[in-house]
Amino acid sequence: MKTRTSSYIFTADVLSVNDMQAIEIVRKTVATSNKIARDAAKKFNTTLTLHRVCLKARLGKSNPAYAKYKNQWIKSIKLEDAQRIDVYVQKR
Repeated sequence: MKTRTSSYIFTADVLSVNDMQAIEIVRKTVATSNKIARDAAKKFNTTLTLHRVCLKARLGKSNPAYAKYKNQWIKSIKLEDAQRIDVYVQKR
């Protein structure tokens, strides 16, 4: 599958417990990585590269919330209304 960006990780289903646990694992991993990078930057007096986890909601046409967003210029969809979530890890 061809992706548009290298920061894309995976798409999670909101109703899947395993997918939600995978999102939490990614968040904890990025938090730990950022902590190690901060500690190394202090110790060696260097610049640091931090990352962040970005979640983007996707609707789907069978979603009841689709009617709310249908003909609007909306840049972001609330995670509560999402049917699927795209997970990205981006540089800060």
